Amino acid sequence: MNTAMLRVAANTTGELGGIQLEPVIDPKYGGTLVEFFTKGVPDFLLGFAGLIALVMLLIGGLWYLFNAGNSDATGQARNTMLWSLIGLLVVLLSYAALNFIRQALGSG
Repeated sequence: MNTAMLRVAANTTGELGGIQLEPVIDPKYGGTLVEFFTKGVPDFLLGFAGLIALVMLLIGGLWYLFNAGNSDATGQARNTMLWSLIGLLVVLLSYAALNFIRQALGSG
């Protein structure tokens, strides 16, 4: 039988065909699907968005460095760095707001 099916059966009934199964619990997220989608997924998405913002900041800095003589290219590089910093700020504020809401609801 599929392992995922065993896990679902263990989480719903506790036994399968006379065999007692232990539920699969991830202590980081509490083990339930709802907690995974309210904690794990948003944390992953915010971390990924922050990583992209940092990479774009690095790319903008390299463009600025390598195109020092071209005013159009340096302007585009400055815009890239500016918007990546704004994106990083949005990610950090979103993470702070999400943690504030979690603590206010008592699930943090």
